[in-house]
Amino acid sequence: MSALIARLRTSLNSISRARPFYTGGRWSAHATSSLFLEQVVGRDHCLYVCVDLTHIPNGKRQDALKYQISSHSPWSQVNYQVAWHGGYAQLWLWPSAIFAGSASAAVCHAEPVFWPTMNDGLRLVKCANGFDLQYFVEGRLQASRWYATEPDLTQQQW
Repeated sequence: MSALIARLRTSLNSISRARPFYTGGRWSAHATSSLFLEQVVGRDHCLYVCVDLTHIPNGKRQDALKYQISSHSPWSQVNYQVAWHGGYAQLWLWPSAIFAGSASAAVCHAEPVFWPTMNDGLRLVKCANGFDLQYFVEGRLQASRWYATEPDLTQQQW
């Protein structure tokens, strides 16, 4: 059985490809690969917001989310990724201009979705480019702030 699994892994690795990764103003290869057409946007190009939509009925949350995206985005053309946590939308936004000339059919991911979550607390994560200070409440990423250089202790006080 283990020989079969090893052959399957080898076969899948041979047909998978590295995800294109946009960080630091340039494209490179992400550390993960996929069988699908996917791209990763570095945390340095994302704006993060956690939106409380618990008061909106489940069937209307997608419409409410679209309104929240347009109200939080500083860009007129925006791409996004959402990770739902109960009625909270954990939302990463980035400018659509990043993908000018790239594969438009690709699924896009924000770099932080590849990181493990935590239950409660504050942590500093080293990104591919810079640092992300994250604050979790009950497993939900409540707040996130990106820094080009490692923030000092006073910058880490929320």
